[in-house]
Amino acid sequence: MAPINLMAVRNWLKSQYPNPELNPEWIQTTVAALQEDDPTLDLRGMFFAIQTQLLLSNLEHSMLPQPLSRIPGKLATLPQEPSSVHDVYLYGPEKKDGILLQIVSISEVGHSAFQTMNTMEHRKEALSGVGRIRRIREHVDPDQGNNVTGDQPDEEDNEPDDVPPYPRSMLMLDVSDGFRVMRAMEYKRIDRLKLGETALGCKLILRNVKVRRGILMLTPENTEVKGHMVEEFEELQPVLFKNGLLRRMGKPEMPIELETEPERRQQEPAADFDADLSDGFVMDEAVASELDRVEAAATQFSQSQARPPMSS
Repeated sequence: MAPINLMAVRNWLKSQYPNPELNPEWIQTTVAALQEDDPTLDLRGMFFAIQTQLLLSNLEHSMLPQPLSRIPGKLATLPQEPSSVHDVYLYGPEKKDGILLQIVSISEVGHSAFQTMNTMEHRKEALSGVGRIRRIREHVDPDQGNNVTGDQPDEEDNEPDDVPPYPRSMLMLDVSDGFRVMRAMEYKRIDRLKLGETALGCKLILRNVKVRRGILMLTPENTEVKGHMVEEFEELQPVLFKNGLLRRMGKPEMPIELETEPERRQQEPAADFDADLSDGFVMDEAVASELDRVEAAATQFSQSQARPPMSS
């Protein structure tokens, strides 16, 4: 096993992900684990292997908490009180100014919760049918001795055309540096962010982002989508997403069962995502007006659906 220069690994990671500050203990233990898994890794191979691990990590573990800067735009972390930040640009335009964040919540707010819930149920039904087909195909008939899987075309493994896409207008996210959480709005459409496909824990790099009334205004120009996920976040994504919709519709939420207290702490930011959009910060008037209109229409529609039919 060739020795790996930890300082070289740290410096390379720092050049790619300058903010927040990398946790040196995480680097050391991850390098050791990667070497144990593949003793032939050279330094170049280690660079890309540990980058993948970073993008799969919970930033609470791989980064260090940072002191807050008093200079506007010079933060190396998220603001402690996002609601007090308005009409400023954070994280300058240069590569050295970028900040690595992870998505802890994602939802569509340009359409009603009722419409999104219906789409979710239709997708669930369609995808469960795909699962049944795959289980049948993977069955080996003991009498015939033939494996059906090998006799079917590969394209049947893909998501079928009848799985409806989620309505797409404007995404609202909660993003975290591992220690603080801040709301972000898709001010301009970012094609690589997709409800139902973008996983929780997906990493973003933000540069030169305008903040309006405590909300990061995301655009393709200031947001680089690095992808990947955090496994423990993604495991709870279905119930958290559904609870957010139920909360917006004024309906009881599903219970959330967590195995360990550390997992509970990691999931708390996501659990609170779809609370009333007026709770904790003031939204831009134009955006708030549009969201009020959408929610009012959805509520009116839900009430009309709930009324019993009139007798003739």
